[in-house]
Amino acid sequence: MYKKKYFAFLDIIISEIIPQRIQTQVINIHLKKYKSEISFYSTEEHSSYKKLSALKTKINEKPKIEGFVFYSFLQFCYDKKIDFKLLKKILKSYSCIFVRENLKFDKVD
Repeated sequence: MYKKKYFAFLDIIISEIIPQRIQTQVINIHLKKYKSEISFYSTEEHSSYKKLSALKTKINEKPKIEGFVFYSFLQFCYDKKIDFKLLKKILKSYSCIFVRENLKFDKVD
């Protein structure tokens, strides 16, 4: 059976509390309910997590995936304001899932 592929972005800030291995496992378990799985995963660097630079780079590469999955929506909140412009850019081409909050946003056509 075909499974939809998601690019997972793990939360670097909480990795001492919830290690990347555990975040990956939790995300994979969550994706099963959507008949989906992680195809790749990454994380921001400690120097880029506020601006989500690695995520922006990945979006601009236009990967052939169903969407992006994040451990938490908090990853969009580490800067002074929530980057809704980036979220809107994601949703133009991809679905977006926030596991901790149990939120899924489908691509906007």
